Amino acid sequence: PSAAPKVLPTWFIEMLNSGVWTDRNKASLALLELSDSRDEATMNNLRDRAMPALVEMARWKSLGHAFAPFVLLGRVAGLPEKEIQDAWSSGDRETPIAAATGKKKK
Repeated sequence: PSAAPKVLPTWFIEMLNSGVWTDRNKASLALLELSDSRDEATMNNLRDRAMPALVEMARWKSLGHAFAPFVLLGRVAGLPEKEIQDAWSSGDRETPIAAATGKKKK
């Protein structure tokens, strides 16, 4: 593991703003893994560069495609993984979105 190359999340975060669906989808899946440690720089970069895209994606009707952006938003908001999972399981996407954006629930 110490010899493994370090993959930086920067370009994946930028890909969340792409006009190409596959870029956005695959970037969100890569970032799901790259944000697991909740590195402060990664969380700040997501907050600064991708919030509108993540909010839009977390609201996608296809649950399979909305899941990764939803988790990323929860992590940006600082929510515990269990709370993110519980919100997803209960169908409550708006509470974590509101927590991440600082806006009231719709």
